[in-house]
Amino acid sequence: MIKKLEKHIDSIFPFIKGKKILLGISGGLDSMGLGYLLKELGYNLTLAHVNFNLRGKHSDEDESFVTQWAQENNLPLFKTSFDTNSIAKERKISIEMAARDLRYDWFNKLTEDYNFDFIAVAHHLNDNIETVLMNLSRGTGITGLTGMEDVNGKIIRPLLQISRNEIEEFATDVGLDWRDDLSNADIVYKRNKIRHKLVPVFEQLNPSFLESFTKTISNLRQTELIQNAYLENLNYDFWKEKEEVVEIDILKLKEIVAFETVLREKLKPYGFNNIEDVINSFDLESGKEYFSATHRIVKDRNKLILEEIREHKEDVFYIKGKTVELIYPIHLQLKQTQNFEENTNSTIAQLDRLKLKFPLKLRKWEEGDFFYPQGMKGKKKLSKYFKDEKYSLVDKDNQWLLVSDNKIVWIIGKRLDERFKVTSSTKDILRVEVKV
Repeated sequence: MIKKLEKHIDSIFPFIKGKKILLGISGGLDSMGLGYLLKELGYNLTLAHVNFNLRGKHSDEDESFVTQWAQENNLPLFKTSFDTNSIAKERKISIEMAARDLRYDWFNKLTEDYNFDFIAVAHHLNDNIETVLMNLSRGTGITGLTGMEDVNGKIIRPLLQISRNEIEEFATDVGLDWRDDLSNADIVYKRNKIRHKLVPVFEQLNPSFLESFTKTISNLRQTELIQNAYLENLNYDFWKEKEEVVEIDILKLKEIVAFETVLREKLKPYGFNNIEDVINSFDLESGKEYFSATHRIVKDRNKLILEEIREHKEDVFYIKGKTVELIYPIHLQLKQTQNFEENTNSTIAQLDRLKLKFPLKLRKWEEGDFFYPQGMKGKKKLSKYFKDEKYSLVDKDNQWLLVSDNKIVWIIGKRLDERFKVTSSTKDILRVEVKV
């Protein structure tokens, strides 16, 4: 068996010879088997163990077991501990997800601090089957159906094409000890339910299920290559990046073959994995919003507008009479002068300073806001102005207003209010400029 595993590693991972490898080791069969194998084959190996404190004394016993094995085999070992339950509740995610994030974040930090070349983890063929079935149960694209990769950046999975039975047979043959995690039998966890309830049904239907699954994954990866080639050569004129937002033209998008897949792949880097609701919004009225952890999408007429979620600690910012520069939330420079300068630059406002009441306010628009557009008679609601100027919903949300005594002075970068314009009787001018 060791010859088979050695041949497998040599053929798929020839580039790891002589490299510094950090191995995630739990004390269970899989990671102990991989640790033993890499040590016997002479790789430059360092161990890393995480105590997630999920199983009381058993978690501590796992840590002691790994510590003893590392000492007996003269292997360096890093250890850490987390209150995983509390962290999962704080982040409002599952325990499995919290443990995964904590584990890989720590591995990555060790890799940076100690210059490891690769992070080895002991996922095997059965793990890959469970991952694909979990993705399938949630809804996924072709990438989710191809499972885990043997190599993903610095992460390597030397056992990914080896079944758990083969690993156990190998460990038994060489007399290797390991710790059994009793929580692996608890079907309250989704992965365990798939492992103990669903996979056995497939194996009853097809005794060669593992072999058939491996072939299916290989076929799907070929299909993924075709998809990727199609995506690389696609015309993306439906996708327009404008300053801090992306505008997605729905009509142009829908002209593309398999546009749902195209949109899914484009939105993945922004944290959108399940986009069915977004696609269903195409025929709905404007105003629908969809959120990932970092971005939001707004449906606006025949467009989707994608932007980063920004959180402001304050809704209103104040500008005192002696302020000469404001950096946040937008960059403004202010100057008091007696000289009026002719200009058509919309990023500059020249205001009658004596008509202003300090402190001025910088805020977003509110329902019912109105102003007196310069050059026009009478007042106009901002909502009507935004509509006439074809503002998108995101444009409206991002528009800043300069306000004096609850009166709108300037729709910043767009339109002045008639009441505060410079006239022949103006003695003091406040020049306000938006700096890009």
